[in-house]
Amino acid sequence: MIDRTRLSFLTSVIAAVALLTGGPGTAPASAADEDPNVARLMAPCYQALRAEETVRPRVYARSPGLVNAHQTIINALKTNGRCSSTLSPMASMHLANDAFLWSLLAEDEQLLNSGSWHRSLDTANGLLAQCVSNPELIKQGVSSRCQNQRSFNISFAREPYGNDPCFKAQQAETAASDALSGTTIDQVRTQAAFKDANDGLAAADHCQSPPMRLVTQGYLFSLRAEAEHDLDIPGWDRSFQQADDLLSRCATTLGRLPNNVAKNCATQRTANEALTKEYRDAANAPAGPTSPLPYTAVQWPYSVRAGFNPDTLSTNDPFAKNVDYDTFAAIGSTDDLNKMFDFGTAGPPSNIDSKFFRTNMLLFAVSRKANQQCTSSAQDVHQFVPATAVGTLPVVVVDYSLVCQPPAGPTAPVILALQIARSGGQVQFVENGVHHRSHYYLPTPPHTH
Repeated sequence: MIDRTRLSFLTSVIAAVALLTGGPGTAPASAADEDPNVARLMAPCYQALRAEETVRPRVYARSPGLVNAHQTIINALKTNGRCSSTLSPMASMHLANDAFLWSLLAEDEQLLNSGSWHRSLDTANGLLAQCVSNPELIKQGVSSRCQNQRSFNISFAREPYGNDPCFKAQQAETAASDALSGTTIDQVRTQAAFKDANDGLAAADHCQSPPMRLVTQGYLFSLRAEAEHDLDIPGWDRSFQQADDLLSRCATTLGRLPNNVAKNCATQRTANEALTKEYRDAANAPAGPTSPLPYTAVQWPYSVRAGFNPDTLSTNDPFAKNVDYDTFAAIGSTDDLNKMFDFGTAGPPSNIDSKFFRTNMLLFAVSRKANQQCTSSAQDVHQFVPATAVGTLPVVVVDYSLVCQPPAGPTAPVILALQIARSGGQVQFVENGVHHRSHYYLPTPPHTH
């Protein structure tokens, strides 16, 4: 992350310091020409400075030596700690050394996928600000380079290496992880996660930082495996195996990285193993007991409120988004009912009030098909308890048909409304035999006194 446009920091600072230690009007002195006492005091300053010059090309090149580079920078900072921060001319060199070494450390940490790089960058920027205003460094011409480096750091913090494949892979991993967050399965979000994981793996193939490539690929294969399973794509077990192989290598070879990178790889591998077992057990388990669930189809002439967001409902999982152009909801209160539908000044039907919701609830499947006129009707409603989850609440499954034709006039959403007995658990919607794979929480039964 050192400013690529700057001249050799080693050359410029040694020359500037030599001028300070040489007599007035003399040629620049070398370390060997200095007073022995000054040379002794300057020795750790030079050592730290040369270490920065040695390690910087390895970080620029994203070379396999990034882990060793990280330790070299740490050692250089410790060495620079022996360079006096109070005695002149060592103090100005101490300040400049620290500023550039912390900048380099932040870049190295970012390439190694360490979360500490933001803190290192803040430290570097604080030191660079002092460097810019330091009178001795201004006279030496180093302060302008400090200003250039600080500008580079600020830009880097906003978007580090926006076109760098390592960074693109890391961004894709974050997006895929966010899309798969939550306890429910949403088809649209899962498809997005699958795409993000594959895009990230394609970018990671070109990442020139071996440690970052190893770590990021391990997590990306883990996320792709989850998405493949939830989308019923064959091969999810192979993706888990690829992930676990990478994570095992990370856990055993990257122990010297900061911020428990290796430990976190081992933790992810353990989570993958548990998830793989859960998926296999579910696939091999016999179906749980299924029973029909009485329901009543309700005529529903009301419109969904403009801008309605299913996330605002108390009974919907926070990650349950609209699926394709459809919206699903489990309603167990007048408050949620008013959030979803526009009843105008008349309000909801008089028979659907708080007393109604003590023993009943409403399930809605709202279909929006562009340029089509549709009708929907319930075919079957049943519930089951998952066989592999002891103590799990029932899952209500709504099978319904949706028939669409080219419109004879303006199209409008079609709303399937069903009344069932109040329950707790989850609800799944199956349209024309296709499982939306989106789970919505049913309200828990109200307390009775």
